[in-house]
Amino acid sequence: MTDSTHDTNPSSQEFTWHPEYAGHSFERVRRTLIDDISRDQHAYHQALEDAEKEEFGAFNSVRELEKRWSEYDFGWFDVPPESLANKIMAFERDRDGRQEMISWQDWKAQSEPLPPVAAPSNQKADWRENMTDEQRRKLASALSILVLVALALVCVGAYMLIR
Repeated sequence: MTDSTHDTNPSSQEFTWHPEYAGHSFERVRRTLIDDISRDQHAYHQALEDAEKEEFGAFNSVRELEKRWSEYDFGWFDVPPESLANKIMAFERDRDGRQEMISWQDWKAQSEPLPPVAAPSNQKADWRENMTDEQRRKLASALSILVLVALALVCVGAYMLIR
């Protein structure tokens, strides 16, 4: 993924505005990210292996690493470092080009295509397929209450017959 701002100026192979990376070359930042990700992946796996010996310390280590990288990819610890670094670089280059500190979530939402809209079907679907999860929960609750009331009436009727 390339940034149009940087494509129009091929001599610009470094960050110009970015508050953290200004003056650093794209390749240098990319290499640093790869090294950091690789190191943190190793530390993550090591912390999981050592979790039995020092549970609290392992938890803190894992939590800090998760906080750092899971924003970009929930499975960051199993992703090739180059792949994750490329995703982060695309994001950081776009931030630098826009000269705006947008969040990863905003950038990702703008860069991901919207899900396709389902074509209308000529077949009539089962009424349950058209319900939302919330509607299904409400229906299940209503039916369970109805069953309990019916059961109570049966018990009261049986009690009246026995008496």
